[in-house]
Amino acid sequence: MSDAIVVSTAEEMLPAATAELRAALPGVRVEPLAPGTGLLTGDLDLATVARICRETPVVFVRHLMREIARLPLAELQARPDRLGEAAVAVLRAEPHHEIALQLWQAGNPDLPHRPDELWHMVADRLTEAGQIVRRAGQEWTLSVCLTPVAALLGLNRSSEALADWPGGRVKLARGREQISRAEFKLEELSKVAPVALPASGVALDLGASPGGWTRVLRQAGLEIWAIDPADLDSRLGDDPRVHHVRATAGRFLAETDQTFDVVVNDMRMTAEQSATVMLSAARHLAPGGLAIMTLKLAPHDPLRTVRNALETLARAYDVTFARQLHHNRHEVTVVGRKR
Repeated sequence: MSDAIVVSTAEEMLPAATAELRAALPGVRVEPLAPGTGLLTGDLDLATVARICRETPVVFVRHLMREIARLPLAELQARPDRLGEAAVAVLRAEPHHEIALQLWQAGNPDLPHRPDELWHMVADRLTEAGQIVRRAGQEWTLSVCLTPVAALLGLNRSSEALADWPGGRVKLARGREQISRAEFKLEELSKVAPVALPASGVALDLGASPGGWTRVLRQAGLEIWAIDPADLDSRLGDDPRVHHVRATAGRFLAETDQTFDVVVNDMRMTAEQSATVMLSAARHLAPGGLAIMTLKLAPHDPLRTVRNALETLARAYDVTFARQLHHNRHEVTVVGRKR
């Protein structure tokens, strides 16, 4: 039996994701449901689609959900309690004693209650039926996607969703010690696709100012060479294991003979320029060394932009992860290992 699969992307990136999915899964159909949300149908199953999204990689898909039932929006508006009943029916057909319940809206459906209120209504009804309900961290997830036409209900293994957050929308709280919003990108990466940073060693942070990624890498125990003509945050100034070099990335890489275990790059430049800089950085990276970078997207044809940059990176790296994360905005996070 084939699965109907709800696909979540950034609002403007559903066309790019559709092109990726059609290339990776010939014969599938993608029906737009709302900005950033589509329904994937064809001869496929969720486990296979999740594997292909990871391995190909399919860059612009953030979250997957197997649709099992629909509640028309008009019915939800008239009888909000029907959503809880529909959730109970889904679990009655496929019982699991303890599940994560995740609910989100796609587009601007005319809802009878706020999404958080609907979550509690569904959770209360499931609890009454003897179900243990969590928000995340369970083997199975019951999902509710609220669209302008219907509430879509699904149940699948959390590992097949690509991200254990409603619709792939990873929400993180800013701590007082945080230097910049850019730190969220590394924090989200650590939750969606945990990257094994070395327990010790030396990292190179290209375009480091104001020092957000430097702070995260320093917390992991690494010694950092932070390269940027601009200042670093004053909180990094007294750390003897943070070496700030006031130079451009190109100049530093042309002059240094240092070898690094990790190189990161969140610089504001075109994706192709950034990938080319990473080829230069690879000459200073230990074999098997880790590379993490963001590719800034062009306003037109973002899929071609990413594909070209990944082809450039493939000259020196084995790309192990590439996805537009929730905190990326107009960019894509890429992880690779030097060959």
